[in-house]
Amino acid sequence: MSFQDVNLNNIKDIDEKVFCEIFEALRSNDTLIRFEAANCDVTDFAAAVLCPALEQNRTIKSINLDNNLINPDTVAGVFEAIQDSSNTVVEVHFNDQAQANMG
Repeated sequence: MSFQDVNLNNIKDIDEKVFCEIFEALRSNDTLIRFEAANCDVTDFAAAVLCPALEQNRTIKSINLDNNLINPDTVAGVFEAIQDSSNTVVEVHFNDQAQANMG
């Protein structure tokens, strides 16, 4: 069985380690198109693991990490990771990150 969409929106108490494992798995995933984890307390550290995964993944088109705990430097890292012309990401959401992380 393969999934094209994963929606974890509003699920609290997902451990940072689990998000790191999910993001690491995206490196070699060739079926997922949309990943959503809005309002899940995704940390800066976990989101940083997403960057190299996005550099390698060639199927994901949409990422939604709205309303989490990600600072602007990490968000910028994500955009740098997807800037390659062979990258397939066309939609990225990072709205409403925690104010404590916004500087």
